[in-house]
Amino acid sequence: MLSSQTRWVFHTCAAATVIGLWMLTQPYSGLRHDAILYLAQALKWSRPDQFNQDIFFAFGSQDRYSIYALIFGPIFEQAEVQLVQPLVFGACHAAFLAAIWRLLPDQLGLRQRWLCLAALVLLRPLYGGLSIFSYCEPFLTARTLAEPLALWSLVCLHQQDRPWTAWLLMVLATLIHPLMSLPIAGCLWLMCCVRDRRWLILLPLAGGVVAALTLLGKPPFDGLLKQYPDDWWKLVATNDQVLVKNWRSSNWAAIAVSFAILLGAWPLYRDRHKSLIPALLVSVGVLLALVVLGSQIYRNVLITQLQLWRGLWLVRALAVALTPTLLLAIARKGRSGPATAASMATVVSMANLQWDSAWIGMLWPALHLWIWRTQRSVSTLMLRVSVATSVLAILAIGVSDYFHQRAIPVDDAIFLDFSPLGIALIVSALPALAALAWLWQAHWRARAPLIRKALAYGLPASAIALALTGALLWDRRPPLERYLESHLHTPHPFEAFVPEGTEVYWDNSLAAAWFLLKRPSYYSPAQGAGALFNEATARAWDQRHQAFRALGRRRTSCEVFTMLLGKLPNGSAPCYSLAEHEIQGICQMAADLQFVVSAEPYSHSPLAVWNIPQGHGPLKTQYLYACSSFR
Repeated sequence: MLSSQTRWVFHTCAAATVIGLWMLTQPYSGLRHDAILYLAQALKWSRPDQFNQDIFFAFGSQDRYSIYALIFGPIFEQAEVQLVQPLVFGACHAAFLAAIWRLLPDQLGLRQRWLCLAALVLLRPLYGGLSIFSYCEPFLTARTLAEPLALWSLVCLHQQDRPWTAWLLMVLATLIHPLMSLPIAGCLWLMCCVRDRRWLILLPLAGGVVAALTLLGKPPFDGLLKQYPDDWWKLVATNDQVLVKNWRSSNWAAIAVSFAILLGAWPLYRDRHKSLIPALLVSVGVLLALVVLGSQIYRNVLITQLQLWRGLWLVRALAVALTPTLLLAIARKGRSGPATAASMATVVSMANLQWDSAWIGMLWPALHLWIWRTQRSVSTLMLRVSVATSVLAILAIGVSDYFHQRAIPVDDAIFLDFSPLGIALIVSALPALAALAWLWQAHWRARAPLIRKALAYGLPASAIALALTGALLWDRRPPLERYLESHLHTPHPFEAFVPEGTEVYWDNSLAAAWFLLKRPSYYSPAQGAGALFNEATARAWDQRHQAFRALGRRRTSCEVFTMLLGKLPNGSAPCYSLAEHEIQGICQMAADLQFVVSAEPYSHSPLAVWNIPQGHGPLKTQYLYACSSFR
């Protein structure tokens, strides 16, 4: 076989492998998380009468600062979610990976570049606090579009020296999602200043524009001179992922490891490309300091709302992509290189799975790095023991976290419903990467004819098998989500019993109330996302939250029991259930609530009953109740 043919076969296998790994580690769970809020913003374009009355939109929302609804409003007016969402976020993820490929150091070979992409889909994409946000989310939001646009703006400057094209892409990303793109704009500006100091003039110009808009009281810049009042701040402070003081130590450990990886990989960039890493770290570091100063100390409205810590998404993404390159570079240098790389991989595993003990674990690679840098003499036996210890630690971390991940209740909207194979790949990301690196290197360098022939046939077969397995396990949507995504414009049986404009509480599904029943939702925790941006929304949502506080506490405790014990105590109700005494208490406290949809049959007769097509399990049947019957 010719060398060009060998190269073509390898790239095809590598692409199939990355796609298969992506489908296993990024399962499609349907319309969930912030995709529900963004779909509502898009549908509000064609259904203003329905959504203007909803508590999430009634007092104004942040969608006025994004053109997302203008793009997808006309699309979702005609098309179903199941057609649009996977197609768009799949294309955006491909653009994301392609941009990261271009941002990698120039001297990397093609095999290492594919390994970097494999790292991007295997290592967890989580950034920020409480493991809620991630880059390349498996659903459609404005972030889905803004991330690849911001990345390609960096590519245009980093690789092609086209600053005006870069800034055009950055402006477009800002129009779609300013919170995601503004931190990256700082990185882009610093890189421009390194190349041409005339770009420094942009700082006083931008500052003057912001000052003028602030003094004129133009929103959102008027918030720069405002502090949150105590009662509003008390409600904002409950949003744990927004305020960095609420983040866990494991979140900060993951951030520290990402910064360390980027610093370690900085020497891999040469000449004019060396400005990428320092510009990114300086930009994000300054913005994190502003978050602490402006949000935690002065409680500034605008700085808190901008959530400037979101720039960590690119720090995490680039650090993840560079992880195999950095570990291989260290492993190939010096006698203690393999032991040093293995010790670093241990901490990367801890940080990747958000272990609090990652801070203590950092002492292990620190010792090895000191030996590696100073070239201390260490016996071969001790080096082998060190490597074995690190490998055993990585495997133990993976096994422990596998059972923890399997215990997480999948009915919680925060967590994806991973397949067992997907979980196994996530918790053993670094061993999987090591296996890929060995196989791909052997494919090119094997000298024995038998081994070369086995790899020539085995590598394509395994890649195809992985891609097919990923395709079979990718769709993890429950029946309600499947029906919802294909019936966005279909009348629902409950509609005849609920007058238009009447608020409904659909238990466990904000999306069903909005998109199936086509009525305003009375309450959902997700609707509280607007509390950060609007005081009236915060007060109205909190007033309703009081009626559901007992239910929320019970469900939280139930999920904790499930994760700790692996199962609930005998006789306990499932976490997703809604007991009759709970709905009775809610209806009595919420005097303006008229209708409730629940999966539970109560002693009171329902107004209507609906069976989810192809549904199964306890959530198959949904009942519509009049709240007045419980008062």
